[in-house]
Amino acid sequence: MTRGATEVEVSSRRVGRQILYSYKLNPQTVFFLGYSDQHIEDDDLDDLMVTDRTYFLKIGYAWML
Repeated sequence: MTRGATEVEVSSRRVGRQILYSYKLNPQTVFFLGYSDQHIEDDDLDDLMVTDRTYFLKIGYAWML
C-alpha cells in the first residue's frame, strides 16, 4: 500500500507597527506626525518582508471669528 504525498498548509504571520506623535502649540493649534508599517512572514520567506509603509503629517488650527 502506497501513500501519496501529504500537503502541508502554508503558515503566515502578519506584524504591524504604528506610532503617533502630537504636539499642542496652543489651545487652537495641534501638530500630528505618524508612521505605520505592515510586515509579513510565511514559510517561503526567511525574514519579515515589508508590505506597506505610511507616513503622515496633520496640522489642526481653529479659526477664531
